[in-house]
Amino acid sequence: MVLRKGWVGMATSTASGKLSVAIIRGFSNTTVEAKIVKWTSKVSEINSKIKQTQSSIDKYKKQEDTANDTLNKKNGYKAAKAAYDHIVLELSKANKSLTSAKSSGTKKNLKAKIKTLTTQQKDAYSKLTKIASSSSYSKSAKKLTESLKKLKTLNSNMTNLKSTKTRYSGYLKMYKQVKSERDSKAEAAAKAKVAKEIQAKIKANNELTPDKKAGTGKTAIYRADKKDPTVWFLAEQEPSETDVNDIPTQPVDRGDPRARYSRRNAKTLSGTYYMFGTEQQSIDSKFNKFQKWARLGYELEVRGFSKFAHARIQEVDKNQFYGNALKMTISFTYILPQNIGYTKKKKKKTVAKKTKVTGKGSSKTSKRYVTAKAGTTYWGISQTKKVSVKSLEKMNKWPARKIPIGARVRYK
Repeated sequence: MVLRKGWVGMATSTASGKLSVAIIRGFSNTTVEAKIVKWTSKVSEINSKIKQTQSSIDKYKKQEDTANDTLNKKNGYKAAKAAYDHIVLELSKANKSLTSAKSSGTKKNLKAKIKTLTTQQKDAYSKLTKIASSSSYSKSAKKLTESLKKLKTLNSNMTNLKSTKTRYSGYLKMYKQVKSERDSKAEAAAKAKVAKEIQAKIKANNELTPDKKAGTGKTAIYRADKKDPTVWFLAEQEPSETDVNDIPTQPVDRGDPRARYSRRNAKTLSGTYYMFGTEQQSIDSKFNKFQKWARLGYELEVRGFSKFAHARIQEVDKNQFYGNALKMTISFTYILPQNIGYTKKKKKKTVAKKTKVTGKGSSKTSKRYVTAKAGTTYWGISQTKKVSVKSLEKMNKWPARKIPIGARVRYK
């Protein structure tokens, strides 16, 4: 059995487990095109799965946030937990101080404090247990557990999907690269073929014979991109080439004006041209196609009185029929093709200036802060400053048990 060239490349990629552009270059055009269709479909499927997975992640993330909101704020669990943790911390400090206390008075005070804190701990624990045993807490805790479990699975799936997409996109990119290379070569070959055909037509053309007595010459017009082998052979009469330059001048006293540079503004070719045919109908058909070239703005090459390698038809006028010829007035503009990009000017946003409020009652003077120390909690601040834990949480950004030492905690 004899393997084709494309099969050899495919066997190599399968054996090594790696695909490369060099291997794909050995595949046939049919195989490459089929693979592009396949991997385009695969990437599309992966994108769809990623979108669905992201939708599920958003759903369970919202469920997690709702459950956390219920547990931390609505049923008071977070505040109760913070209060309990603070009491435990204070109780630990008091017991530690008691072991190192020497005077009987200090020991007596510490024992009284420990007794009070122990009672408070029991009450706080009882409140915490009551909240934790409520139906709203159980429901929210269940939702939170479910959300976290689902999110773990979904995030893992998302990572795998993105990895797969990267791999599939890599395959697709390589196949497209090879196709692009082949398309470029085919296009270059086609252009070379058309260019050769155009030159052969120009060389062999006997459609027009210049009439020196009538003052007519012959010009050939064809597409510069060589995508169409059509060549227009026109009789040319009284052609005129104009080169316009902008020369900014500076007037001077008692002398000739000065100029530092000149800049080309336009280069044009215009004249009277004759299009020939066997009858008026065939000439009309030719003219309509020629007019379409002008309307679509094709880049042309003009070879006659003037030789423009890059030109566009600026104006074409259909004048009059003379037997088997149509008289036209044509103007060409010499141009060099260029992709010119444009950017939209961004509008500046006008932001109203904030006016400072001073004096009594202003937000600046009414704010109050306390500097956090080791063991500082919202519950402790709430007891000394007579403010609720919920208000402290709203005014500050730190979690109840993670207030950094030295932080300015706002309580008013």
